[in-house]
Amino acid sequence: MAWREAIDGAYPPGFWDAYARLRDRDPAGLETAIAFLEADPWLFRSGCVKAALIRYINRLELLPGQRARLRAVVPAAVDHRDRREFRAYCRLARRLDAAEFRRALEGRAKDVEPRVRQRARWVLVALDQ
Repeated sequence: MAWREAIDGAYPPGFWDAYARLRDRDPAGLETAIAFLEADPWLFRSGCVKAALIRYINRLELLPGQRARLRAVVPAAVDHRDRREFRAYCRLARRLDAAEFRRALEGRAKDVEPRVRQRARWVLVALDQ
């Protein structure tokens, strides 16, 4: 029980309410979800939570400022990890496509780090699907 409380306590106050709102297609949960993706915490089952948040975000209309913030989240995912939720980031990228966004990913596709290059290519392929 203490373990479960510790995991639940790792999420910000009001997080699960915002999660439920997004699940129900209520954009009132978007700010919390975007902030969570920006912070990118890594803890037990956070990958599953991020993938679900992205799925819910993809159902909603996004404001220009929200799109801009998420356009920074996807390249950060390319730079740092290939975890469970990476496919969800590729699907999110399709909703965010823009010239500058593609240029940032194309630059990463030429990175010296092979893993970064591969993840950038995966996102670019997703953009063309």
